[in-house]
Amino acid sequence: MYIKTKSLFISAQEINAGMLFVSMGMMEILKRNIHRVAFFRPIIFKKNIKDKDTEFMLEHYKLDMKYEDTYP
Repeated sequence: MYIKTKSLFISAQEINAGMLFVSMGMMEILKRNIHRVAFFRPIIFKKNIKDKDTEFMLEHYKLDMKYEDTYP
């Protein structure tokens, strides 16, 4: 049985659990196998200060999306 997944949510149970490294590993796999990939962070601390991890993901993986589209 094949299930088509449209999204993947990665979560940790504690702060500083290395989620950036896990996200990078998953992004490497996804970018190799899927044409369109996006990054979304459901919780950010301040809207007026850009999140460094989010900026890194956008730049490193050359994602075609605006920073403002990465959070609610």
